[in-house]
Amino acid sequence: MVCPLALGEGEEHEECWYIQLPSDAPRKLKKQMGTYMKGRDLHGLLSPRRIWSGTLYEINIAFKHNVGSSECLVFQEEKWIRKLLWDFGVNLPQIPPGSFLRADAEEWIVDISIIDNDGVTWNAISTLAGKRFSHYSNTFPLNFTNNLEEELARILDSITQCIGVTPEKIHRYGDLEENLVNELISWGYGDSSPPCKLSVDHMNSEIHFVVKLKDIKGNQEVARANIKVDKIASKTRDEEEFVEALENGWLSHFVIVNEEESRKQLSEVRDQLCVIDEDNNQDYENGNSLLILRLYVEDTCIMWKAMNEHEQEVDEGVLLEDAGLWFQTVPLNEFKDLLRMNLNSIDKEIGNLNELVKSDFVDIIGEVKESLISKIA
Repeated sequence: MVCPLALGEGEEHEECWYIQLPSDAPRKLKKQMGTYMKGRDLHGLLSPRRIWSGTLYEINIAFKHNVGSSECLVFQEEKWIRKLLWDFGVNLPQIPPGSFLRADAEEWIVDISIIDNDGVTWNAISTLAGKRFSHYSNTFPLNFTNNLEEELARILDSITQCIGVTPEKIHRYGDLEENLVNELISWGYGDSSPPCKLSVDHMNSEIHFVVKLKDIKGNQEVARANIKVDKIASKTRDEEEFVEALENGWLSHFVIVNEEESRKQLSEVRDQLCVIDEDNNQDYENGNSLLILRLYVEDTCIMWKAMNEHEQEVDEGVLLEDAGLWFQTVPLNEFKDLLRMNLNSIDKEIGNLNELVKSDFVDIIGEVKESLISKIA
């Protein structure tokens, strides 16, 4: 039977719904269900979730179409079909009957804005039935390491892929692209990524690296890294090597316009850290109050003990719980980094902390491995 809407002979769906059963379904069940019916009748037949046809059959509905796709439209037009799907956990918005016939002409009107601290905010409305792509605005952060062309492509590709359409299905795509270009230019995008300023400071045992937009949008912060003092001191005391290491890492992806100023800040912070580190080493050499840290394995936990100069235990604690699980599930280098990070978090004046942080933890990893083998045995 052909739908009256498709024939142009009605304004509602009628007896145009059909249940297609598998070819090996019982003949009696096919006879009972294999007829065209109205949406109300189909709902009445399936909503009880079971049907008797010589034997009792359980009914379950799995909706395989993506909500918002053209294949889904026809199910959104009939009230009783929507109600049936609702009973089985599928919530479809209502659209006018006949919308499925105009599916090929559907376009999406996309609204994009870029808001401080929120990044890209967008939503879309279908020209077919005025339905919104989502009830809430969709957001994702800007990437301040891209240039204008790269960021424009990333944003538009993300939106079209999320909706599931090609650019040709975006209403007035050219105007949308032009408006987005102007918006990105106002954020400093161009042939390179937006110009940024780097500030370097430290507080207590951490160095703070903060990247902010330069004279754009209130100098909004775009990236930050906090690094433990001992972790830095253990890598290098040479400023040039340290700066090179940072610039070849995450900082190298930003356009830093105050490089000389940030080098000076870094130099001052580095000098302060060296003074702190040298003071700690001097205390250690003079046998003052600095403690010695010992690591050992208990079951599959890595423990630490702080000992004074007379080999007397002062304090102890857990460095890493479930070390065996971590050892088995992450690469060895990541496991070592995890130990180093936890060592840096111990709030004690430890004389040999730098040596432990720089070590490969060969002995302690061997103990963890032996503990695992003994538990399996």
